[in-house]
Amino acid sequence: MGGLKVDPAIERWGAMRETTVRHFRITPKTARQGFLWGLVVPLIIYEGAISEMKKRAVARGEEVPKFPSFFQ
Repeated sequence: MGGLKVDPAIERWGAMRETTVRHFRITPKTARQGFLWGLVVPLIIYEGAISEMKKRAVARGEEVPKFPSFFQ
């Protein structure tokens, strides 16, 4: 039986992926990335969605909805 070739690099990657908890360390780089992707990007998307909703309400002549905003 056979014909399957085992690539050691893929095996190492799979082993690291399965044991991320043991190998992950919080460094300045990972902390910066966590802050960026966990807080900054969602806030930018939220503010963009809220401003678009307000613009559309004004264009339709409706009352502007009240949403909390972080950048006012």
